[in-house]
Amino acid sequence: IERPLPESMLVVLPTEFYGAEPKSLAGGVLTYSANDDAMNWGLAIRADDAWRLRLRLSALHLPVGTRMWVFGEGEETVGPFGTELMGPDGTLWTPSVAGPEIRLEVSMPTTVLWESEDPPTIEIVAISEIFPLDERGMPKSGREPQLNDTSCLVDAACVPTSDYPLIDTVKRAIAYLEFQVGGIGYKCTGALVNDRDQQTWVPYLLTANHCFATQNSASSLEAFFDYSASTCNGSPPSLASLPRSSGATLLKTSSANDFTFVRLNQSPGGRSFLGWTTAEPANNETLYRVSHPFGWSAFVSAGSKASNPSLIYCSSSTANYHFTQTLLGGTFGGSSGAPLLNASGQIVGQLLGGCGPNSSDGCDYSNYEIDGKFSVSFPQISQYINMEGGGGGGGTGSCTNNLTNGVVCLRNGRFEFTGTWTDFANPATTRPLIWTPVEDINATGGFQNNPSGIQVVMRVADGCSQTGAYWVWLGGFTDAGWSINVRDTVTGRQKTFNRTRQSGAFPATLRDATTFTCN
Repeated sequence: IERPLPESMLVVLPTEFYGAEPKSLAGGVLTYSANDDAMNWGLAIRADDAWRLRLRLSALHLPVGTRMWVFGEGEETVGPFGTELMGPDGTLWTPSVAGPEIRLEVSMPTTVLWESEDPPTIEIVAISEIFPLDERGMPKSGREPQLNDTSCLVDAACVPTSDYPLIDTVKRAIAYLEFQVGGIGYKCTGALVNDRDQQTWVPYLLTANHCFATQNSASSLEAFFDYSASTCNGSPPSLASLPRSSGATLLKTSSANDFTFVRLNQSPGGRSFLGWTTAEPANNETLYRVSHPFGWSAFVSAGSKASNPSLIYCSSSTANYHFTQTLLGGTFGGSSGAPLLNASGQIVGQLLGGCGPNSSDGCDYSNYEIDGKFSVSFPQISQYINMEGGGGGGGTGSCTNNLTNGVVCLRNGRFEFTGTWTDFANPATTRPLIWTPVEDINATGGFQNNPSGIQVVMRVADGCSQTGAYWVWLGGFTDAGWSINVRDTVTGRQKTFNRTRQSGAFPATLRDATTFTCN
């Protein structure tokens, strides 16, 4: 639940040196660190009895190289992170931390800070208070009666490899997801997806479109891994103890078969990446799933592919969706987006929900479970996962400028820029941006959406000696909406920059100084 602060806190930080002694500023403390020549500011915000908290920041104007951390209960520390978590709307949701208090720390290198013409600013707008859920999908209090029968659920820790040989591999690929849509936090399940490039491991993740479908939500995404009890029906681990990834780039999404495909900002070690197939499962074939019902730890279910589903209660198309009838376990809210797997561990779909005479009851086996078909998603994401030798993830170290297809290559071909813009006449239509030659093609490039000249400018600077990353800037001379994807062909890292159409308004430059590391 988002809780606005009684008054939003606009923090204006100094660009001059005021001495090494700590000073009070905007409800927090300002300090100088001589060891790393950095100006630091931090504060604490408390919400009594909270389980987990995260902060919503806006009005961010921070020097290149700024890093942030959040601290929580039990010495939980998450960071560093930066403006790579900021959505197109200018909102940055910090990662979450446990307990009733969240502390934010911001560190700015003075080598850049003192040269800044405008003071750095941060506005703290709200907190999101996160609750564990009970069987009703409501915050736990220990008082409400149980609404759903959850007796069918099968703890993933109770499933031996003799029953499901791939259980350990699948669990390492499954992510418990938390994200923001508007002012509300939601929970879903997702899975890491393998590509054909054998040289790199790009953290592509598949979930459901009805979970989230915008870059703003993807930027707020937290993906927690290894959320599974260590013993059968044992206590689950705390989220604070789990490996996680914060933020993601939205690559493709569709409501036609309810899929969302993103690239996580990080890939924690020890992961599995699931294979996939576009082949149609056979009628009555047993299919498997690991998911997080109610946002709980991992549970296993299995079902039989329906040969002739009764669609009296179901409106979804059999052309775009698989229908299965559960044989083992069950799913509930929070399981959405979990992959549907064949016996070989290959993804054939992702969970939309259920339909039937009692569709809200995941333990009622007279219902059908509905999964968007991976075969329908594949044509839209094949450019990422079906290319060998770097097409999906990197490794080639070069690209080629292409006037017709709108590909711009900068920094001796290391960085590949592609993009689309929103048609003025039809906002639902996107068209490719056209490459525009410029004088300094090594570091600077441009796109146009009509013959009148450059409307979008891109620049890549070498910041390796200062922040260990290349710095990417994108600016525009148009109020049209556009989306530009940047791919480092050496490391495979990608990020998509989005601008919504703002008639008569020319938004500020977008920048990233952390995503594209130098090695």
